[in-house]
Amino acid sequence: MPESCPRKSELTGARGFTFIELTIVIIMIGLLTSAFFAVGRTYLQKALRDEIKNEQVLIRDAIRNFLLVQEQYLPCPARLDVGPNDPDFGMMTDCNAAAPSGVTSVVGMRDVDPDGIGPLGNLVPRPNVRIGAVPFRALGLSMEESIDPYGNKYFYAVTETLARNEADYDA
Repeated sequence: MPESCPRKSELTGARGFTFIELTIVIIMIGLLTSAFFAVGRTYLQKALRDEIKNEQVLIRDAIRNFLLVQEQYLPCPARLDVGPNDPDFGMMTDCNAAAPSGVTSVVGMRDVDPDGIGPLGNLVPRPNVRIGAVPFRALGLSMEESIDPYGNKYFYAVTETLARNEADYDA
């Protein structure tokens, strides 16, 4: 019986990987990479949430300090429709006047029906609510502290009866 010819790998002593082995390694690398990306994305989202929470605490504390200094009034919201180059950016508006552009005034209503399921005819008026941006200049905050990590201005709302009127405010 004739001997079969030796394979090239038998002659050189080199042994390669099979297609199955390479496929399994590539799949394992892909799974590990996707797991690392998922963990990294979760970590980044948590870091952004923590930053937002810290900024909200800072804004809350600045509003409390404003209230302590001004004794009984809160600042009116700033306009939402102005950019950093506008002189009104971050400045509180006048709550004595009509709401300017960029600040919404909402009529407050309250249901006085004790069980809460009565007809809508039991609504009584409440003070109007002004909704706008955080007036960071009146609160002594920086512009960066009034904008969330996604680049959006933080919203701020206050009833007109609790708001400090700009005419009465000494900055």
